[in-house]
Amino acid sequence: MTRKMRLWIMVSALCLSMLTQAVSAQTYRGSVPISRGSLNLVEMAPDVQVYPGESVTVSVSGSANVNQHNYEKRRCKYAGLKCWYEKRSDTQVREAKSFEIVVALVDAAGTTVAQTTIENGENAVLSVPLAGRFENGASLQAFVKTFDGASIDRRSCANRPKYCSSGDLTIVIGRFDAQARLNDIRRQFAEFVPDAVPVDRIRRRDYIDLLLIDSNARKHEVQTIIAKYVETWVPAAQKSAQAALIDLVQYALSLGDDHANLTILNRARMESYMKIGAYEQLENYAKDEVNRLNASCVEKCGISDARTLAAALRSLATAQAEKRSRFDAGDIALSVATLNRGINIVETALEDQPLVGIGGHVLVLSDLYQDASNMLNVVRTPVEIMKAVGFMEQSVCLHQLSLAADSLGEQRFRSKQCRSD
Repeated sequence: MTRKMRLWIMVSALCLSMLTQAVSAQTYRGSVPISRGSLNLVEMAPDVQVYPGESVTVSVSGSANVNQHNYEKRRCKYAGLKCWYEKRSDTQVREAKSFEIVVALVDAAGTTVAQTTIENGENAVLSVPLAGRFENGASLQAFVKTFDGASIDRRSCANRPKYCSSGDLTIVIGRFDAQARLNDIRRQFAEFVPDAVPVDRIRRRDYIDLLLIDSNARKHEVQTIIAKYVETWVPAAQKSAQAALIDLVQYALSLGDDHANLTILNRARMESYMKIGAYEQLENYAKDEVNRLNASCVEKCGISDARTLAAALRSLATAQAEKRSRFDAGDIALSVATLNRGINIVETALEDQPLVGIGGHVLVLSDLYQDASNMLNVVRTPVEIMKAVGFMEQSVCLHQLSLAADSLGEQRFRSKQCRSD
């Protein structure tokens, strides 16, 4: 590779990095008319509010025409025989750094929760303390107070008063810090009872607000918090609480595509559907999850990925068998085939692995064989019963192997060591 080509690659990479940073950096803009003499709402799109536990950096840019002087000048010609008055104006267009701008955060009740002044073009930081109602958001309000320390004539220039001002300054909400709010959400989540998780409250915009999920990194952080707790709430919650938890999972899934979080959330959703007996929905989502996980096992699964995929296949097998209450032999056969697929994936991943440290993985394989045996027993034909007995023997052998795994020294896992054929 030539030096010129290497240089071109480095420059391209730098440009791409700068572009990525520019795209990921969120800003919110609004206008502050110079005609306003007191705090007024700064309208922004989208309508962003700052909530307890958050702070924002505010800056002002642009220019405005301040204290314009309007007057008339007498003009004559033909030795003063014809005279008239010309309308003239002396404008003063000044940059934002020439102004003193008051900025504040004001809640819905009209209470000012934070206020400061921007001077000399410097940035200002406004924070909303955690004290008070967690959902009590505050909107940005502002006005231009002075011009180079002097007062501003705010009359409109439309009717040409002697002095007037016109134009708007641009106010920008730039950098944000929401860590205190996120930490408080973690605290609240830790106190929620699985059967009474306030899902409707969590999903509202004044709980997980716009600033809290305004970037992929923040969305990932919120998604991770939800995934961590949903994973424990779903198994512990009663059947009556599962529908709400499913709604929370659906919301969390929309926040990002992190593989680890999606795996936890999809597993929790499948478990919820299983607990409420919604087997058709379980089958659909289990199929989607199996297809998603297959992408990480193109050639061979690692042990962790194999266990995750096997868990999804186990849920799919349950849905296939239960959607018609185990009355259809074809459903049972399909369920057993799905469990066999999970068995093969886990066995392949464990093959030739040192037994020390993999007892838990071997136990997962034992459970899959037991599930397949239980399913075959439903059919109760001589052939299926024989297969069921064989699978149960393998399950027992693998269970014993999982308990002894750490004491077997240099021995490695062999998929055939528990088979009688």
